Amino acid sequence: MEDKALYTQILGIQSPWEVMDIELDIDQERIDISVEWPAGMQAHCPVCQKENKETLCKIHDRRKERVWRHLDTCQMKTFIHSHIPRVKCPEHGIKTITIDWADEMARFSHLFEGFAIQMLKMSSGRMFNPYVWISGKPIFPEPAVMYRKPISFMIAFM
Repeated sequence: MEDKALYTQILGIQSPWEVMDIELDIDQERIDISVEWPAGMQAHCPVCQKENKETLCKIHDRRKERVWRHLDTCQMKTFIHSHIPRVKCPEHGIKTITIDWADEMARFSHLFEGFAIQMLKMSSGRMFNPYVWISGKPIFPEPAVMYRKPISFMIAFM
């Protein structure tokens, strides 16, 4: 299986999104995956979608690159990179389209968040720290932090 096809399946990327590039950095123990919406392809307005309307709109522009932490691949930190398109809807104006792998303002993929929450449920902060690192630091630098803050803070503060 080709590497792009493999990561398309691993990440659960749905058409028309495409895995465009995969960069492996052995020294940094890191894999960076670029996922893009094809040029010229129209997209649904996210507001219309919530209202069960099937409004296809032209792509207005693309947001600056965003990066999401994903589950490790072969013990290497894995990150998804993308320039999310914005559509120009005749009814709602310019809106950023929805993505399948993460919530709108999240910095982590759905699968990473699920893993982090499962680890929290199963262990104390000290046991959790060695398994989930972001930016070279454990998610919980102080075990007491996890008991004082809501889950959204615990996952997003790094």
